[in-house]
Amino acid sequence: MLNESEYQFVTDLKNWCDTNNTILEDGGMEIFLLRNMSRGKGVGFFEAGNFHPDFILWLLTGTSNT
Repeated sequence: MLNESEYQFVTDLKNWCDTNNTILEDGGMEIFLLRNMSRGKGVGFFEAGNFHPDFILWLLTGTSNT
C-alpha cells in the first residue's frame, strides 16, 4: 500500500503524463514506473549507502510506430 507522499507522487506523475501525452507520443517515448520491493528483495544501490528507492522510473525512447 502507498503512503500519502507516494500516492501524491504517482498522482502527480500521471497528471504530468496526461498533460504531456502529445509530446511523449510525438517523441516516441513511453514512461514506466515500477514499485520497488522492500529491502532485501528489491533493487538497491549499494555504492550509494545501500539506498533502496521506493520507485524506479524509466523513459523508453524510440517507440514510435511511424
